[in-house]
Amino acid sequence: MDGEADEPPPEWPPDPLPGTDEYLRAFTELSGDRISSATPYSAIDRWAQRNGVTDPDEFALLVEMISAMDMALSGTEGQGSTASRPLSPELFDAVFG
Repeated sequence: MDGEADEPPPEWPPDPLPGTDEYLRAFTELSGDRISSATPYSAIDRWAQRNGVTDPDEFALLVEMISAMDMALSGTEGQGSTASRPLSPELFDAVFG
């Protein structure tokens, strides 16, 4: 080496993007309901009811986010989605900042 200090390892797990805490919490709390590689819609609906998610758009975004994380966890991203709506700019921004 040329005298420079090694870069410190990145923090793991990384801090979540702003605004994603609730989705990550839901995903974690629903882990016991996951069947194969998908979280059932009924489980997401129950979670939303217990946690005060009443706005239809917020609920649709919650379903989309859980579905996206399920696909990422199972390695099936890009192989089709079970989501009820297409990827929107708002969802993209929510996931990727």
